[in-house]
Amino acid sequence: RDAYFHRALAFHDQNRWDDCLADLERSLLPGEGGARLRDVTLVRGHTHYQRREWEAARQAYTEYLQLAPPGTLVISKVKTRLAEVRAALGE
Repeated sequence: RDAYFHRALAFHDQNRWDDCLADLERSLLPGEGGARLRDVTLVRGHTHYQRREWEAARQAYTEYLQLAPPGTLVISKVKTRLAEVRAALGE
């Protein structure tokens, strides 16, 4: 599972969005939560954002904010992106 997650990150860095999303899903066990789900959700949000899939990005970023522990450094970036996504959706 770790290999799938790390390969998904590599695919993300290469702008291989479909491959990234597929490996993110492979990296999770059914019903898995915790840090793995949080990390997968964040990368999923970034991937949908890059693909301009605004509704999917909104869902992933919203879920990430619910999963992230308070004080996590990336929260401010996610909130900024979420505002951009909502604007793109006309919310």
